[in-house]
Amino acid sequence: MGFRKMKDYIQIDINHLSNLEEVVRLLEVYNEIGAKVYCDFNGHILYSDKTTMDSAYIEVCGKTKSEYDKESLEYIERFHKLLEESQKQMKKRK
Repeated sequence: MGFRKMKDYIQIDINHLSNLEEVVRLLEVYNEIGAKVYCDFNGHILYSDKTTMDSAYIEVCGKTKSEYDKESLEYIERFHKLLEESQKQMKKRK
């Protein structure tokens, strides 16, 4: 996939980036130098001069970055609690 130009924007390749936060950070760098670029992140078009961290998370995940981080942390905590409970149950059976 090569680079395409859309109106005044140039498409950038983000395949080397692993998550939405990294993509937004890259777009912020382009915006700081005045480059008008865009990328396709999981079917969502994000622009260097229009995208903020929260707007990207709302577009892609349906919630702000802080809401996403909070829910992710809560999920991890629930997972660890369930894992600990499961390990305790397994020890009781031995």
